[in-house]
Amino acid sequence: MSALGLGLVDSSAVLVPRTDGTEGALIDDLRDSCGFVIQGIDWVCRQFGFDLVQAIFDPIAGDYDAVDAMTANWAVLGEGLGAIGQNFAAISGALPEVWGGAAADAAGLRVADAAQAWDTAAEGTSLISAAMQDMLVATKAAVEVVAEMLSMIDDVVLKVAASALGWAKEIATGGASCRKVISLVNRAIEVVRRLETIIPPLLQACAMMARMMKAVRALFQLTSAATSTYNGARADDVAQAAY
Repeated sequence: MSALGLGLVDSSAVLVPRTDGTEGALIDDLRDSCGFVIQGIDWVCRQFGFDLVQAIFDPIAGDYDAVDAMTANWAVLGEGLGAIGQNFAAISGALPEVWGGAAADAAGLRVADAAQAWDTAAEGTSLISAAMQDMLVATKAAVEVVAEMLSMIDDVVLKVAASALGWAKEIATGGASCRKVISLVNRAIEVVRRLETIIPPLLQACAMMARMMKAVRALFQLTSAATSTYNGARADDVAQAAY
């Protein structure tokens, strides 16, 4: 019997967990997108220990950076499982060179089956990572929509405050601009309320993604997020198929 010579992949070199995401503090990045009026109010509130912008966006975004890190770790796990599958495949391919007979054939089939199983798990894990990434893309799009709503308040307030005529018009129209501001704020609050269940379940189970993505898809028919929303909704199917 000959010696078995083959090169195996060290999966431990791949399986290095990520503790931080790459997106950074999403809420801090969006402060400048909320308009000067909201920024000014937010600055005053923070002097008294209350973060207005964070209170608005936290229910939507959650700990976005932490979820991004989890997404990366699913990808890392997929790479590690793939490396193990490669090792089993290498062993299966090398066996006929050093071992023959019925027992060798049976062993080769078992090792090949193990290689296929590891590869399937690796593919499923990688697809879950991709689905979670799509979920984050859709969530970020939702947060940016809210920021855009809040920035519209600037236009209304600046038009009213620009001149005495603006105030006169406001009085004559019974506070139409003020009502518009209130409407914009209420729309932003409604977005928060309807999306506040998205991120926490994502932290608990990938199988919840389909339900969450249906909520996002019903609320935001955004072209930029449509593909990501659809892909994110497939995460539970991927998990069931792979495991």
